[in-house]
Amino acid sequence: MSRSTFLRCLIAAGLLGTNICAAQPLTVRLQRWLSTASETGGACGAIEWSKVQVLGAAEQNGATTLNLATGFFNLGDTAVRDQAVRCLAAALPPSAGVQRLAIQIDGAPLPLSIQHPTAPSATASSAAPRGFRIVLNAAGGRLSDGTTAVEGMDGSANARTAMSMLHLLARPGAEVIPTRQSDTHTTAWAESASTYLQSQGVDDAVLTHGATAGERDTASRALYANSLNAQRLLTVDAGGPNRTLRIFYSPDGSNAATNREFALSLHENLLSALRQIHDATWNDGGVIACSACSIENRLAAMPAAFVEIGGGSTPAAASSRFQMAAGSAVARVMKPMASTADAAAAAISSPTPGSTLTGSSATFGWNAVSGATDYYLMVGDWVGGDTLSIGGVQTVFAFDAGTATSYPVTGLPTDGRTLHVRLFSCVSSTCTSTSGWVSNDATYTAYASAGVVATPAQITAPTPGSTLTSSTATFTWNAGTAVADYYLFVGKWAGDNSLFSADVAGLSSQQVTGLPSDGTLLYVRLWSYINGVWQSNDYTYTCANTVGPPVPASIVTPTPSSTLAGSSVSFTWSKGTTVARYWLQVGYWLGGDTLESKDEITATSDTVNGIPTDGRDIYVRIWSYINGNWQSTDAMFVASTLSGTPTKATITSPAASSVLNSGANTITWGGGIGVSAYYLFVGTTVGGSDVYSRNEGTALDDTVTLPANKTIFVRIWSYINGAYSASDVVYTTGN
Repeated sequence: MSRSTFLRCLIAAGLLGTNICAAQPLTVRLQRWLSTASETGGACGAIEWSKVQVLGAAEQNGATTLNLATGFFNLGDTAVRDQAVRCLAAALPPSAGVQRLAIQIDGAPLPLSIQHPTAPSATASSAAPRGFRIVLNAAGGRLSDGTTAVEGMDGSANARTAMSMLHLLARPGAEVIPTRQSDTHTTAWAESASTYLQSQGVDDAVLTHGATAGERDTASRALYANSLNAQRLLTVDAGGPNRTLRIFYSPDGSNAATNREFALSLHENLLSALRQIHDATWNDGGVIACSACSIENRLAAMPAAFVEIGGGSTPAAASSRFQMAAGSAVARVMKPMASTADAAAAAISSPTPGSTLTGSSATFGWNAVSGATDYYLMVGDWVGGDTLSIGGVQTVFAFDAGTATSYPVTGLPTDGRTLHVRLFSCVSSTCTSTSGWVSNDATYTAYASAGVVATPAQITAPTPGSTLTSSTATFTWNAGTAVADYYLFVGKWAGDNSLFSADVAGLSSQQVTGLPSDGTLLYVRLWSYINGVWQSNDYTYTCANTVGPPVPASIVTPTPSSTLAGSSVSFTWSKGTTVARYWLQVGYWLGGDTLESKDEITATSDTVNGIPTDGRDIYVRIWSYINGNWQSTDAMFVASTLSGTPTKATITSPAASSVLNSGANTITWGGGIGVSAYYLFVGTTVGGSDVYSRNEGTALDDTVTLPANKTIFVRIWSYINGAYSASDVVYTTGN
């Protein structure tokens, strides 16, 4: 179906006129989505969709325009309306390349209540250059208590994903500044963005722009980026439609082309990463050029993008693997932007780039550049960085060399790590912190003292393997060797960070509160950043126990051994005791998983669809992950009999007693009710299988090569409620 037809169907999707799309599944998608949007959870589910009326839709030159009634303004502030537009965009069919979306109100362009204001003055007064600066924003303008429907879009998953990206993004040489922090001890935001920024001493002009509290909170993030003269603004939303990556950018203003390039690069790298760490079916929602989709994109004075990763209501976005992979993918996009090589800049010539230094001091020398009025030298643990982690302390190594062509640097580490050196040249009549400078990079290997080997940090207390004494523990570690940064995960299984996840650079200990008190195993992973690579050490502890011995979960509803009510059934199970994780299997035999096999993480209920309604037995197994081992309990149910009484299949073709040609013949069967699997025997004696024997699964036909001039006996077995029943037919074959 053409996109034009689809757009006509938008008008017809229960909002205007006659529904012309009833027989067209693609277009029914929007109607179905609108009718159930309030039930989907997340930010889309929280919107009052009854206030949205589509007056018309049009497509021209690849751009989609939706004309909405003025009731759209009653949804709330600009941040809420932007979210509604992104939700509408999700209901449009995907298209190759960039999809353009525009919103009108009563036929006129949507008036954006916050336009491009004059950016507050930059806080930095120094003319010294700085590295590539990214402002990283975790989407969402309102607090979440961790239990409401908006948690998936507006809760800790966004902040934790953004914070996991924070230092991964910094590694290519970007200075990454968050606009919002998460409280890693709870599932709620620690505070609003504007409150957090105020605590950082941000100018009031950044915090007071907007008609409502929500607008001020959201606008503050982009205006903060403007005030810092950042090179990129990236907004991260871990939620969005389930398993669908979408990236929005503004097609307006002087940054339109760079916005598009930025969005396309993010799309390519993130989609690849998501499909690798989950599966190849992660959906591609495309890149969408949309002015009305994000306040942040509209206000940014630099290239900006809004990323909906698509965690939705699933636990995917909460997993450490998801967060680290997403951060690494975005870092790959930023790396070529952060790295520099400029022919007009001076280049370091001594020590020889790529060589190993001879001690803790080195004098870096470079060629003179015609017209250069200043040189500036930085040494860091990553490309473009200006800090080195020494003894667990982040120390700044940034030096103004004036017009000299060399500069001595002392206090360098002696642990064999990789050192990144950037030399800036001021080749303009006036250089500021963001203009007039050009640069070149060089790398070196730090001198390694005798016996020094790069070693990741190790936890020293509490004693690994010990039992904790309360729900609070302080984890302490040594510095390791050649470690530039540390990151701490605490969770319920190896590599999990659901209990704590934070960058702990410059620290040697961290207190973690809110730990379980049920005797379960606790998994702690300490990351060390060494020479551009994250390395980790894992530890386990036993939590304090105030609840008694471990008990696995068990199915509570429906009542085990009962008859199910239909093809869609919600199964619930007890929490058990000391259970860290659940896995649900539903099938046709004990331990089977034909109907469902799903990691439920910490959920205690799930709905399984597609259950047969033919009276067969249904087996449900709930697994409980307890102290590093999976334990299970089983329940059996009887499927509803909406389809009739269980009945074995019979051969339907060829007709019984037929004379068949020798060679290939197709045998077909059917009429079975409640059959889980079929098995086909073909032989020259009753019940024999000397000609052919095969487990057919759920197939209803098979092709068999028959010998000539024989009596052929065919038996189809039907597996019903744990037992096989057979039906027979007899044929003869000619030459």
